[in-house]
Amino acid sequence: MPLNRNPWVKELLTWHGHERGGVRVPFSEAGGNPLRDSAGRAIVLETDLVVRLRELARRLARGEPAPRWIFLVGGPGNGKSEAVQDFLLTLDQELGAADALAAAFKERFAPAPLVPWRVEIDAANVELPESFQVKIGRLIVIQDASSSDQPKEDAASVLASFLDDLLDLLTSPPPIPVFLCCINRGMLARALRTTSEASIDSELSRVLRAVVTATALGNDALSKNRPACWPLVVPGVPDEVVACWPLDVQSLLLRPEDGGLDPTPIETMTVMAVEAGKWEVNGACADCDDGAVCPFRQNAAALRAEAPRRELLKLLRRGELAIGRRWNFRDGFSLLSELLVGEWADFGAATEPCDWVHEQAQLSGDEGNPISTRGVASYRLASRLYTNALFPAPPGKRLSDEARALAAQRGFDKTIAIDEALAIHAVAAPSNYVRGLLRDAFCPALDPAMLSPHEPSHALSILEDNYSQSVALGNTGWPTSVPRYRAELTFLAMVEEAENEWDLLSRESALVSSVLRFLRNVASVLSKRSVGVSIGAHANERYLVDYERSIRDEDLLDELRDALRGLLGGSSFRFNALESFGQPRSDLEWQVALQGTTVPVEPITAAPRGGAGLPAHDLPAIHLFGYSIPLTFDLYYALRLQRDGCAEASLPASVRASVDRIRHRFAGSLCRNEELFINGSAAFAVGKRGRVVLNRPGEAPRYRPNP
Repeated sequence: MPLNRNPWVKELLTWHGHERGGVRVPFSEAGGNPLRDSAGRAIVLETDLVVRLRELARRLARGEPAPRWIFLVGGPGNGKSEAVQDFLLTLDQELGAADALAAAFKERFAPAPLVPWRVEIDAANVELPESFQVKIGRLIVIQDASSSDQPKEDAASVLASFLDDLLDLLTSPPPIPVFLCCINRGMLARALRTTSEASIDSELSRVLRAVVTATALGNDALSKNRPACWPLVVPGVPDEVVACWPLDVQSLLLRPEDGGLDPTPIETMTVMAVEAGKWEVNGACADCDDGAVCPFRQNAAALRAEAPRRELLKLLRRGELAIGRRWNFRDGFSLLSELLVGEWADFGAATEPCDWVHEQAQLSGDEGNPISTRGVASYRLASRLYTNALFPAPPGKRLSDEARALAAQRGFDKTIAIDEALAIHAVAAPSNYVRGLLRDAFCPALDPAMLSPHEPSHALSILEDNYSQSVALGNTGWPTSVPRYRAELTFLAMVEEAENEWDLLSRESALVSSVLRFLRNVASVLSKRSVGVSIGAHANERYLVDYERSIRDEDLLDELRDALRGLLGGSSFRFNALESFGQPRSDLEWQVALQGTTVPVEPITAAPRGGAGLPAHDLPAIHLFGYSIPLTFDLYYALRLQRDGCAEASLPASVRASVDRIRHRFAGSLCRNEELFINGSAAFAVGKRGRVVLNRPGEAPRYRPNP
């Protein structure tokens, strides 16, 4: 049988953001979306914005009232260029331009030598149908507002100047030019600052301020009456002229309409990456001699089934909620490349990923190879299974020098081989951005290895219990409903053989115990990750499931208000009044304490589902005295722990900082409220000696000693 090379595996490596899946320009074949149909054309992944822009193109072509100045706000990789190109193609079709409009933009976007900062199409200099002149007149696209035609010019100033000139056209004869601007938040803020320095209440300042307010997750966007994005209401600007859309707040793992998982852009990407036609054909994987041990083929086969794929998508969605970061298009393509194949740095000197698999299969399967070589090779294959690639942190610490020396002294090569296998994680920095994100953020929040279910019948509970007794018991107690991969079987069998080398009753029993803990931990972590990802079980599962269910349910969120009051002092508020002056805090006694009634907590606003003019996002908001605080998962977790009796000092530092910020704001409001001081609801306590009170409005505060 042959040792094949599947070209699709090599193609998947280009999906990484630092490869071909990176920056894209409209009408360019380089970069961006790597998905293609049978004719080689890019497949547009539908999002709420894409659907919205297509409808906009239809309304413009019919001459109906519609926004004509569109700001697409978000960082790189969020699909702005893809959405702009699709809008222009739709507009071309709706106007009956017979591809003339698309051809004109394609020609102007072609770099010569650089991609232009701004592309304009005017019926006066391009042969287009009369419908363009009547309905559109002038079409302007800024594909990247952070760039500039002149390197010495400030991009924010150039953009502000152009927008100012564009505003002058509002009073010109119709039609108003159609303008699309792709801009990130930093450039938007810089442009606003530039215009505000000239005139804080100019027409342009009002437009930019409205765009910032509507697209950022600030106080206004988290409020109960968040401003609409589409169209955008700007004082002094005609209605339905300006619109904006934030591309980085909606999840690509949810449908905007109903919050379900099917279908979604990332699932579509996954289905296309693993479709059988790219893998299970002769010359690719079907007749490959190493197909049974190939992690690439096993990954594709596993995710081709609906159930494992849905569990993976569920984990990715829970990861968004846990770390407060959305998977955008660029990260999504990079993630699939990472999970299915890896990246070039994993394959050493191999020029083909499939050649690397054949090499590792030969090294791990040939009994004539040294044990250490076989162990490292089998672990390399197992680590490229998607269940392990999703959690690239090592499965435990390596052996101590003493334990390793003892293993070498006794000739226990299998134990040394297992220890050497873990050395592949010894690189200080991850080899790509997505792997670093998985290791440093995703893994600590969701690693199934850290889940210890209370239910004895839970698959991970059974694995954990069995492996805590012996590797052999854990290997035989694998859940029958979850498939085991050949690479895993080979490596776990070697861990079992390594465990059998040791005798717990030997003279160095303490050191032997540490070696056995090491071996059992490695086996347990790998097994729990494999099974956990397959069945959708993960760390923090109980709280993340409840958080996911609560974020759009105000009744469930209301249950947290008492816990929040408890974190803020319960029925009596106390605040160290010297914190503002840098006084070190003492938990025993405060020199001066501000005392008052309980902090008023309004009902928590649920995260919106989105609507005709508003995008959905995932952050409920706590409203306190005119200020909105996002209810992140960390804060939700803290409130749940508080409700379950956890002490405040044991909460995460980030949560304590959020609570302190709330307390500072309330203290600032409380200490300026004369009425509360007069009626005795507030006072400054000076140690245990007395209080500073206010008797009447306008009088100076007085010190009153305690009896």
